[in-house]
Amino acid sequence: MNRKTAIIKFAIIETLVTFLIIALYLMGKLSLTGFIIAFGFATLVSAGVLFIIIRKTE
Repeated sequence: MNRKTAIIKFAIIETLVTFLIIALYLMGKLSLTGFIIAFGFATLVSAGVLFIIIRKTE
């Protein structure tokens, strides 16, 4: 898998996860603190995955 394909697939998955977190917050299932924690965790995981994609692909 080349870098472009990996980043596109990752961007699609990240978008879905972000929409899910925002939808849960807007429906009242997450408090503001829970939203911030979930969004921060998703951001950290995303940064790690991008780092791995960039290091392991050509």
